[in-house]
Amino acid sequence: MTEADDTTMGPQTLRSGAVSRPVLRVLASGGAARSDVHALHPGVTPIGRGVDSVAGVRLDGDPRLSRQHARVVLEGEVARLVNDSGYGTLKNGEQIDAAVLVDGDLIQVGDSFLLFRRLPTDVVDAVVPFIVGVSPEAVRLRATVRLVGPTPSPVLLLGATGTGKEVMARALHALSGRRGPFVGVTCTGLPAEVADVELFGKGSAGAADVEGALRRAHGGTIFLDEIGELPLSLQPRLVRLLDEKRALAVGGTTAYDVDARIIASSGADLAAAMSVGRFRADLYARLAEITIHLPSMTARREDVLPLLESALPKGHAPLEPALIAALLSYPWPYGVREVLKVATELGVRGAGSPLLTRDLVGERLRAVPAPSVAAEPAGKAPALREHIPDKAELLALLKHHGYVIADVARATGRSRKQVYRWLDKHDLRKLVSERESGLDDESSA
Repeated sequence: MTEADDTTMGPQTLRSGAVSRPVLRVLASGGAARSDVHALHPGVTPIGRGVDSVAGVRLDGDPRLSRQHARVVLEGEVARLVNDSGYGTLKNGEQIDAAVLVDGDLIQVGDSFLLFRRLPTDVVDAVVPFIVGVSPEAVRLRATVRLVGPTPSPVLLLGATGTGKEVMARALHALSGRRGPFVGVTCTGLPAEVADVELFGKGSAGAADVEGALRRAHGGTIFLDEIGELPLSLQPRLVRLLDEKRALAVGGTTAYDVDARIIASSGADLAAAMSVGRFRADLYARLAEITIHLPSMTARREDVLPLLESALPKGHAPLEPALIAALLSYPWPYGVREVLKVATELGVRGAGSPLLTRDLVGERLRAVPAPSVAAEPAGKAPALREHIPDKAELLALLKHHGYVIADVARATGRSRKQVYRWLDKHDLRKLVSERESGLDDESSA
C-alpha cells in the first residue's frame, strides 16, 4: 500500500492533533449484546452491579459481577484499569491487577464485556446507505462517503478481503447523484481477450456486438474490483480512457464517449506490483485521485456483535460468555462475510438450545485460544497474574508522571524496585536516567 497523503481519506483511529474523548462502550452483559456508551471524566469511574449509575457503569443484569468489580482511573491523558474483585478482571483476555488502557482494549468483568475507546471529535456522523456500525471507523467511513460521493473523481479503495470494498463502492454511487446504473466487473482471473471485451465491448455495429461494461454503466458508476489483477496489456487502454473519457470497442473503428465514474479496488499491495512491473504507475496515479483505506473487522470490534445479532434468528438463545469472548477476540480475516457465516452456523447448530456456546462454532474460531475466564472465589480471592506493562504503556506512564519512578510506583501499586525491573525489561533505564539528569540540569540553571 502507499503512504497516506493529501488525497488519502478514510478511517484512521486518531488523526494527528485531533482531540479525543475517552469512553467505555458496553458490548455485552449477561449474554445479551449492548451498545451503550459511558463517558470517562477525570478521576474514578467504578464498574459493577451496585455502583451509582451516574458516576459509574452499572451492570445489574450480570450475577457474576461484584458490586464494585473494577474502576477506571483517568489522570490527564492516562487511563488505568484497576481490579477490585476476587472474581478477577481481564484486559484483552489476560488477568490484571492494574493496567494502562489504550484505544481498543477489551475489558471483561464477570460476564460483561466493555471496550475502551478514545473517540475522535473531528468527525460528524452521517446517514449513509449500506454502511452500518457504531465504531469510530464506521463513522469515519460514512463521513468519507458523504464527502467523496458527490464528486466525479475516480476513487481507489484499498483493503483486505472482506473489508467491504464493493459495499463502499455502492455507497459512493448512492450518494453520487448519478442516474445511471452501478456496474461491477471483477478483474480477477480474466484473460486479456475476455477482459477487453467485457470492459470495452466488441464490434461497431450489428447483432453480434457486445455492449461492454463501460457502455452499460453510462451515466452511472463502474466498479473495477481487484484492479491489480487487470491484464497488463489492457492497462494502457484504461489510462487513455481516464485521460480522454472515450473508448474504442474491440474491432471497432469509431470511439464512443464514456460517461461513467470509475471506482477501483485492490486487496493486494499495488506499490509492490508497480515495483516489479505488474501494474502501471501512470494508471495508479489516475485511479488514486482519491484513495480510501478500509479498516479490518479487528479495528471495528464493537460492530461484531451487532452484525452477528442482525443475522441470527429472532428470539435466539443468549450467548455464553466464552463465545462472546472468542467472537470479540477473533481476527475475522474474511471480514463481514465471515461474521455473517458464523451467525448462520450458530443459528442452525444452536436451534432449540437454551444457550449458544463456543463449541457450536469452535472450528471456525479455532484461531482464538479458549479465554481465561476467572474462577469463582472460594474463601479468598485467587492470586492474579501480575500485569507487566508493555513498552508503550510504560512510556505513557513515565511521561505522565514526569519520569518520577516513585510516582509511577504509586500509580501502579507496585514498588520502585518492580518499576526498575520493568525499565530493565524494556531497556528504558538509560532514558529515565537521561531525563533525570536533564531535569537536574534545568533546576540548577
